[in-house]
Amino acid sequence: MKAKKIYLVIAFLALLIPYRSVAQENPPKGSESMIVFIYPFVDCVEHLDNGDLVAHFGYVNTFFMEISIPAGGSWFFDNKLTGTGVSFDEGQPEVFLPGTHHNAFSVTFGNGKGKGVVNWHLGFEVAQAHWKHSAPCETQDPEPTEKITPVLECVDHNDDGTFTAHFGYYNANDVEVDIPVGDNNAFIGLDAQNAGQPETFLVGRAYDAFQVDFDGQNIVWSLKGPDGNRRTATASDNPAQACNPPEEDNDADDDGLQDDNDAYPNDSTRAYDNYWPGEGEFGTLAFEDNWPGKGDYDFNDIVIDYNFHTVTDVDNMISEMYASFELKASGAYFHNAFGFEITGVPPGAISSVEGTFVDELFTISGNGTEADQEWATIILFDDAFEHLEHPGSGVGVNTSPDAPYVEPVTFNVVIRFKADGEFPEGGPVDYGTLNESTFNPFIVADQERGKEIHLPDYPPTSKVEQGYLGAGDDDSNPETSRYYKTEQNLPWAINIYSDFAYPIEKVEIIDAHLKFAPWAQSSGEEFEDWYEDKPGYRNDENIYQVP
Repeated sequence: MKAKKIYLVIAFLALLIPYRSVAQENPPKGSESMIVFIYPFVDCVEHLDNGDLVAHFGYVNTFFMEISIPAGGSWFFDNKLTGTGVSFDEGQPEVFLPGTHHNAFSVTFGNGKGKGVVNWHLGFEVAQAHWKHSAPCETQDPEPTEKITPVLECVDHNDDGTFTAHFGYYNANDVEVDIPVGDNNAFIGLDAQNAGQPETFLVGRAYDAFQVDFDGQNIVWSLKGPDGNRRTATASDNPAQACNPPEEDNDADDDGLQDDNDAYPNDSTRAYDNYWPGEGEFGTLAFEDNWPGKGDYDFNDIVIDYNFHTVTDVDNMISEMYASFELKASGAYFHNAFGFEITGVPPGAISSVEGTFVDELFTISGNGTEADQEWATIILFDDAFEHLEHPGSGVGVNTSPDAPYVEPVTFNVVIRFKADGEFPEGGPVDYGTLNESTFNPFIVADQERGKEIHLPDYPPTSKVEQGYLGAGDDDSNPETSRYYKTEQNLPWAINIYSDFAYPIEKVEIIDAHLKFAPWAQSSGEEFEDWYEDKPGYRNDENIYQVP
């Protein structure tokens, strides 16, 4: 009891003594202007193969003496864990030495599927380890223990009577393996053990890694792998080992790709078709336009489907994109615009854009992208009211059950990355660099250019009005890459890789899709299929039914 009183006095004095810490590690937001004597931080998060996560925490004690805070959160200061799959007490320290201490303890957390968060509440501060946003721990490469197999690919029968053997290998380990030339990596049947074979073996299958000239007498590549077993590959003059003759040339456009595999066999600037979310398949975007206020939260202010058909050349560089959009509903009082950013692709990589409908609200460059943007930004239309005609009754279009149905409007946009077979100065763009986060769609609410509304945790473009971020119900924080979510993680926009049954006018989405709230509040960890038509998932009376 006496010790506890001493530490209470020390803690109280620490709150009264102003200081400027020079030992801070990951200081909490706002700590520059407040007195903080102890706080936690996250070193890193491990992602285990079984789906578990391990958070490694450290702490800083800026006071000149050690401080004791019992675990469990039952004393004057917090010292507890909260989050996914953890209890208050997970073995965290109770005695805190002065200074900065990394990896003070670790805790296993998560939902078993590689997702989850855990918070360490210490003193008056909180450090959060997040499955996605926290830095991953650096892991040491495992020691190799699996086989490495030498492979004879084939043997060339040369015109001068000699032979050339083509060898490859298979490394079953998860890491590169070094085997120097010698007893464990040798050729038999030649004058020397070294025939130019590799000494570093990359992971996986390596085809035709090297070639060896010989006279037709058997030569053997002998290789002993980390598993301790020796394996061999033998080359000879046997006709059964002969390399296949080259295939008959069947490349009409001479782009290096055989016509059977070329979607455009007569056009050397095109070779492959790529579809997202799939050929003939559409995803759906739905927006709530009252950001940064929550609004009626019915997610039908703009409902628009999308499909991308991207054509690439033989090197997988993008030739053009054919983007199809179908505007299905506009349950809004606001005159909303719609566009999308191709994150990571500079505007100068685009040659031209066709099929958009933009007037005075946006400034468009000569190539069809929005001017003065960091990344290529395409504005599809500047006012949904001009395209989806109001039926004469009800609020909005295709959101009120008693109002007449209006046929959706289709937009076909062509984004060209080549002009006359040549890439512009900012190109080319490798299709392999694009991913789910590259497509960054948004609406601009009520003709106010700076009022952009994006998907959760997708950053705005450089045109956003920064004053909206973190205002009203919005809990955006650019410093932590948190965007367009409330404190409870509720978003203002959703993206579903299938058709979306959206709510009727003035009905909150949580009353139509009954698993939406737990999905959003768990950051997508629970009910990832919340939008599907499963028992207990929907209230059909609150969902708009297309006639």
